[in-house]
Amino acid sequence: MPEQTVFTHNSSLYASRVYAEGILAAIVAVVSVERLINGGAWSTLWLIPLVVGTYAALRLLLTGSVPRTIEITEDKLVFSDARKSRAYAVADLAEFRVREFRASDTVYLRLQQKGGREQKYWIEWKAYSDSDDLVAGIRAIDMRLHPDSLQVRAGLPGYTPAEGTRHA
Repeated sequence: MPEQTVFTHNSSLYASRVYAEGILAAIVAVVSVERLINGGAWSTLWLIPLVVGTYAALRLLLTGSVPRTIEITEDKLVFSDARKSRAYAVADLAEFRVREFRASDTVYLRLQQKGGREQKYWIEWKAYSDSDDLVAGIRAIDMRLHPDSLQVRAGLPGYTPAEGTRHA
């Protein structure tokens, strides 16, 4: 488990990548609606930027899927943004899926508490304080919950087999 447990997103990057991009996406969605209503023969093509803009605005501004701070301890995860904090006890997680996109230094987390709603997070880990410890903490929880996962079997960097597991 990493020494540092609270990881904070770089504030200037957070403002540009979350707020500015979210507002721009909302503007694209509003302009697309206007063009659909008042457009001519090719107005249905504005459905594409409407869908993309709406999805991006919802993801960035409303759902909290890009956390400002992440706290990782032995038994819980806490994701916080400007509006609220969500805490997840590791023992209560029914689902914890990690997908790493190494080309963009991004981790996609999909987690769900037992009997709870699924939540998704996009973590651009290079933008957080002590990014290597952040990824190590996420991988440690993943290995603890899924000791026979494909990442462990493949021997991906950062994943080592858990004690007592067999790997062919």
